[in-house]
Amino acid sequence: MEGNEASRQLYSVEFALNVEGRGLVVLCCLPDPPAANLRTGDAIDFVRPDGSTLGTSVQAIDMVMDARPGLLGIVLPCDVAKENIPLGTMLRVRTM
Repeated sequence: MEGNEASRQLYSVEFALNVEGRGLVVLCCLPDPPAANLRTGDAIDFVRPDGSTLGTSVQAIDMVMDARPGLLGIVLPCDVAKENIPLGTMLRVRTM
């Protein structure tokens, strides 16, 4: 049950950036990254400020050096554009 509770949480997207050779990377603040149980291939949703959602998956997870604790880089599939992740978007890990 604990894993399901964590996966229903919304995590703030700090910003998104295009990284040459990697694609779109979103930086999310996960206060307790292990509790989110986020893995490559997981289905995720981005909940935009207008309430709409964008479903996608995690291509890779990058560690962010010299960042505050809990900040995680999530690499998205190449079909997701930076414009699809506006300021104020939240990340939700889908439950199985």
